[in-house]
Amino acid sequence: MGVPNINIALKIAEQMLGRLNKGWTLKDGVYRPSFGREDNKGMALFTRFAEKLGAEAQTDLAGSAHFRFKGKNSLLPVFMTGSHIDAVPLGGRFDGTIGVAAGLAAMAMLRQAGMTPPQDVVVSILRGEESAWYSGGKACLGSNMIVGALKYEFLKTAKFKDSAQTLEARMQNCGIDTHLLKGYMDEGRPLFDLNQIGRYIEVHIEQGPALLEAGKSIGIVTDIRGNFRLSFYFTGQSAHTGTTPQKARRNAGRAAVRFVDRWYDQMDVIRKKKGVDLVNDMVDIKVIDSAPTSVPHKAFVQLEARSNQSDTLSKVGAMTALLAREVADDMNAGLIYPPHPSISSPSFMSPEIYAELQAEAYRLGISHLVMPSGAGHDAGIFASAGVPSGMLFVRHGPEGDGDMSMNFSHCRGERLGLDENDSGFRPDGDYANAIRVLAEMMMKPASNDDRTLERPFSALPVPLAA
Repeated sequence: MGVPNINIALKIAEQMLGRLNKGWTLKDGVYRPSFGREDNKGMALFTRFAEKLGAEAQTDLAGSAHFRFKGKNSLLPVFMTGSHIDAVPLGGRFDGTIGVAAGLAAMAMLRQAGMTPPQDVVVSILRGEESAWYSGGKACLGSNMIVGALKYEFLKTAKFKDSAQTLEARMQNCGIDTHLLKGYMDEGRPLFDLNQIGRYIEVHIEQGPALLEAGKSIGIVTDIRGNFRLSFYFTGQSAHTGTTPQKARRNAGRAAVRFVDRWYDQMDVIRKKKGVDLVNDMVDIKVIDSAPTSVPHKAFVQLEARSNQSDTLSKVGAMTALLAREVADDMNAGLIYPPHPSISSPSFMSPEIYAELQAEAYRLGISHLVMPSGAGHDAGIFASAGVPSGMLFVRHGPEGDGDMSMNFSHCRGERLGLDENDSGFRPDGDYANAIRVLAEMMMKPASNDDRTLERPFSALPVPLAA
């Protein structure tokens, strides 16, 4: 039996990601909308790579792909890893994609060394992780459908951002049988038996500067922030800007601006309280049907806040509703406000898994930081559904002159290495370290899981009549 060779893993990962991002330019970034032509091509590319590496490729009812590598005992709950490959508009090359490549590369490295994991390993591509493409702002569509946490009505009402096409229609264009899917989604049924999954561990770029600032190679995630999302309108009265007396004006745009200014102040008050975790922003504001000679009659406001504390998110929701009504009254404006703003709960990684990840990092001499995740990920959906889950973050460098505050993700300047001369695929680099830890975890049986399956892992649905 040989010794795992990280160079083999890195070569395969770099080849996969290079093929996936062929045509990428710093000017245009990545264009890969979920459930679209580019997304389908990426899925097909990874499927070909996985099959060449010896995996059995399966697709679930919602179109997510699952590549199963046989272990010593296929009746043990599987080790699952993976991420997404869809990208935000003008997106980066490594957001999500390195997690899929890491899983396949780690398995290739182990197989080349003649090493077989104790259980089957499944590398998954989870569809529709990004919330940017469809109205409604719902993220992690593939994993939410897998665990039975998304209703079918969303597929019919969510519209693609660049057209009036529904998510349902786009999924049908991908060859997905949405009529069969509907029965599972309406009943809140998982698409396949989640008990088949022993552990889910996702590798992802950090998307922030914490690791860089701490001088650590990888992050071990403890929890993922939940979020508060809200879109609403102030209404006023259209009137001529030159002839209407100032005191008679009902300017919806002015009400929106005043609200946002006061909302930031209120969020600062909450954030300054001891022990509170909170980040927030106004992500969109605009006057509807604006004209240079008209007093704005309608203004749109969209907000987001994130916290790993459910009570903090509830407090944000209550305070936001109260403030919106106060501003509307003060400004003699109307208010179109949803009865139930969107609040998603934080999710928590398995303490056993992040302890194991930390132990492996110590054993391998890899510097690491135990940290929360500010961004949402598929791992959070699985964790909330009861699947023991964990995450590994990979450090990535800043853009431009090295200012750490410019360490961006979700953009065309997204970087995997630490500077413009660092490819990110060095054998002593951070991505290599994450692959090493992931491979070690693949070779470890779940110490607290003595279950056996009736059959090897299958992404095929459990019959609704069962």
